[in-house]
Amino acid sequence: MKWRLKLVKGQNKFLSIFVKGLVTGLILQVAIGPVFFFVVNIVMQRTLLDGFFAILAVALADYCYIILSIIGIAKLLENNRLKRFLGFVSSLILILFGLYMVIAALKTIQFNTYTTNNLPDLVRSLYQLLC
Repeated sequence: MKWRLKLVKGQNKFLSIFVKGLVTGLILQVAIGPVFFFVVNIVMQRTLLDGFFAILAVALADYCYIILSIIGIAKLLENNRLKRFLGFVSSLILILFGLYMVIAALKTIQFNTYTTNNLPDLVRSLYQLLC
């Protein structure tokens, strides 16, 4: 099939579509969300190379989502057993990530005897259990 570029009112239609897509993509790149703050945090705390690898990881994750959408993951999720299994696995991953974040935060806090004595018993027990 040969590609023919049609002229629409003196403009190249393909070029017009490309420019509109490029502008839309550039506008979407300005969106500030959690991934932006993740990358900024990595760059500020570590090196620029670590930030580059963080961006690479985010891009790979986005490509995985694109591939899953192309192969039709929605069709697979019509199966209720598979949907429940994936929900369980993703919930478990989020819970483990949350526990990791809590443990990391507790390890960075410098508790002395005065502060641990004034903590409620449940929080003190949790701190002693985790650390």
